[in-house]
Amino acid sequence: MTDKHAEKIQKLVTQDKLEAAIVFVEDVVQKQKVADFHGLLGKNLLQLTDSLVAYLDAFYAKASQELTVQALYAEMNGFTINYDLWFVDVFAFDRDEGSADTDWLADYNYSNFAVPVEGLPITGLEEIQSVYEDYMDTEKWEKRAHEKAAEDAAVLIVLRLQELFKAAKESAKVKGFAWASIPLYVTGHDHYLSAMYVA
Repeated sequence: MTDKHAEKIQKLVTQDKLEAAIVFVEDVVQKQKVADFHGLLGKNLLQLTDSLVAYLDAFYAKASQELTVQALYAEMNGFTINYDLWFVDVFAFDRDEGSADTDWLADYNYSNFAVPVEGLPITGLEEIQSVYEDYMDTEKWEKRAHEKAAEDAAVLIVLRLQELFKAAKESAKVKGFAWASIPLYVTGHDHYLSAMYVA
């Protein structure tokens, strides 16, 4: 992404215009000369919504035994280099310091590391995992066009992850789950997109 594109995407996400951000990034990916990641176009992670709701509900129940949960944070692993397994880790906090400066998210009070169940696997994009495997193993990252295509695809994956969590939050609200009213932040590990606040 160019700096201008990145700024626009971040602004859309911050303004809760996730769908517009996805449309914008899909267009960028579609226009890439390197078509390796075009299989990502039109794909989402919404088939995981029910599993994610159940996972978050179980995590919240465990975390609530340790602290009064005021915020949740979810982070996808470094998926571009860890192509063999994609998953999400979840963290709980006894405070909510907002999204203006998200450095506080590194100082969590509770994580899924402490729960018998580890991070939730992210499935449904195995074709793209294979593309990233080829990208890394054949050192395509040394070619600027390939590097740009991989980076743009990664932005789209993070946005689709945020879309999934937004859907899970909406489902939890309908079901009346306690954690549905708690702030939730979502992004990818070490990704430049700031953690999206899910109302």
